Amino acid sequence: AETYFAQGTFQNAIEEYKKCLLGYPLSSYIPQVLGRLGETYQKLGDRSAADHYQLLLETLFPASPAALESTPNSMSSLL
Repeated sequence: AETYFAQGTFQNAIEEYKKCLLGYPLSSYIPQVLGRLGETYQKLGDRSAADHYQLLLETLFPASPAALESTPNSMSSLL
């Protein structure tokens, strides 16, 4: 997934990140995967999907490095 992301083949990256979520739901990498999904959808211009994954990250893993380093989503920027 990271290779696809780095190459700019974002649709492939999304597929691989989602495989991680489904295949390894208890992995310690899930916060990073959620953050990357948000970033990837943002790069594709899909704000709704980007916000969805950002919200999941902030809700499920609020103290994770991925959540603390991520760009605030549109909902938190309204506060």
